[in-house]
Amino acid sequence: MKILSVISTPFQLFCLKEYFFQKNIEDYFIIALVENQNQRQRLENLSKLINIELDEIHYLRPITQYFKIFFKAFTIKKCNELIIGNYFSNPLLFFLNNIKYKSLTIIDDGITSSFIEKYYSSNNRITENGMLKELVFKTFRLNISYPKQFKLFTMFDISSLNFNIETNNLKYVKSLFKNFNRTDETYIIGQPFVDLNILTEDLYISCLNDLKNKYKNILYIAGRKEKDETLIQMKKKMNLDFIKPDINIEHLMIEKKELPLNIIGFTSSALYTIDKIYNHSENNISIFSYQISQRLILADSLETKTKYPFKSHYDQLQQNGIQTIF
Repeated sequence: MKILSVISTPFQLFCLKEYFFQKNIEDYFIIALVENQNQRQRLENLSKLINIELDEIHYLRPITQYFKIFFKAFTIKKCNELIIGNYFSNPLLFFLNNIKYKSLTIIDDGITSSFIEKYYSSNNRITENGMLKELVFKTFRLNISYPKQFKLFTMFDISSLNFNIETNNLKYVKSLFKNFNRTDETYIIGQPFVDLNILTEDLYISCLNDLKNKYKNILYIAGRKEKDETLIQMKKKMNLDFIKPDINIEHLMIEKKELPLNIIGFTSSALYTIDKIYNHSENNISIFSYQISQRLILADSLETKTKYPFKSHYDQLQQNGIQTIF
């Protein structure tokens, strides 16, 4: 097998399309590893939208997934170039450590590529595995170590250490812009703060009402974890127009073939990725992070149970050039 790609999210698939487009690659094999039907549906919808075929889709289950991955890697044995979609994914790391390849390419998965420099020289995990996972890894000697020699294909500004950097200049998505329409809409990127008991419905609605008073033609783009009953309730209370797309917000504009005037979110990393994908010399979408008052959050926490690091998320967006509004 010449070029083998293993991905698990729509954003990874999108970056893979850019890689193939930029390198003029037509002969490839793609394996998708998914956790549920929703994830599979989003991948299949995007694959049709950007015309890239998924050769195999495998469902993964906790713990037993590693036996499935090992068998798949053992069956394939080797390839010339291996492309994986997330440097920090344990299943993807386990796969690459059980197959022979001549070259390895890592592609973006949201903003996680920006953390590679920090973890590259160590085996510290970006998220803790937990005691059960650690026990399984040690008992079965599962190798999930980070690779040291690879090429990083990225749209983000990352300085090189001991690996090669190749810039994703987004040629594919830019080739589509000539057919896009500009609108006067303002998209609001929804987050499941209410459903996850992070904010009360009253506080969240008050924030949305504040935005409604400041911007015209608002369309609320609901997140995949927001419950339909919550959205319907919010619509009744504040006459909010919303859609719940079966595709990621980053790719919604490709599907709609339109570019809004503004995109506003709270702490979603999609604000940063949308800015990188769509904002360049030919386009100018105003992108903002709406910062909820810390005083209101503290007062609201008396009625909620889930703590959420708003400040660190806001700080990260600001550090990456996303403008804050209040």
